[in-house]
Amino acid sequence: MSQKAKLLEKIRNGPNNTTLEEILTLMNSFGFNQKKTRDGFKFWYPQVNGIFAYVARPHGREKKVLSVYVKGCLNAIDRIVNPEEM
Repeated sequence: MSQKAKLLEKIRNGPNNTTLEEILTLMNSFGFNQKKTRDGFKFWYPQVNGIFAYVARPHGREKKVLSVYVKGCLNAIDRIVNPEEM
């Protein structure tokens, strides 16, 4: 199993325990472009219009990304991996 697949499985199994570094690594490994915004990051997939995700910078002591942003990133990845199912 590749590192990309291991990271994807780890994030799918624990979206509440995902760090910003893990999200950045995962999205870059799937070919998403990123732009740092005032509040976090915006990701988009250059080959297909309409596939994008937002991630707000984590707050607090633990530095975990909110699960709603993690699920948005996972949905964007699913749309590029399995386009016929969408």
